Amino acid sequence: MIRPLTLADAPACHALHAICDTQTYWSTSAYEELISIHLGYGYFMPHLVGFILAQVAQTQADIIYIAVDPSLRQQGIGRLLVSQLSQQKDLEEIFLEVNENNKMALTFYSCIDCTSIGRRKAYYTRDGISYDAIILKKSFLPC
Repeated sequence: MIRPLTLADAPACHALHAICDTQTYWSTSAYEELISIHLGYGYFMPHLVGFILAQVAQTQADIIYIAVDPSLRQQGIGRLLVSQLSQQKDLEEIFLEVNENNKMALTFYSCIDCTSIGRRKAYYTRDGISYDAIILKKSFLPC
């Protein structure tokens, strides 16, 4: 079941983020703040197994973070979360940045028809190594 995230979901978002990315997860209070000011949806079965947070401004959304429990990936949960986000009134485009080294994420975004529109040099750092951010865009406008 997909539903909007609430402040009560912040601890579960924090815990899921920690499972998905053990190096750069945010605190529960950071999630409370993000949920209070941005749009978010969670996928529950019955506990939280996936979520998406996005900043929406007029016709555009910027994905802040998307996470799916690693044991449930490649089952369509991420696609459903992006689809839910895309149903926002008047939304024409989604933008996001992904670490060039995150091959699983890049494959996922390619499968949902995101296209690369740019790069931020040395945007991410892991274990002292810098990685570029690939800037992606998904359009909902007809060609």
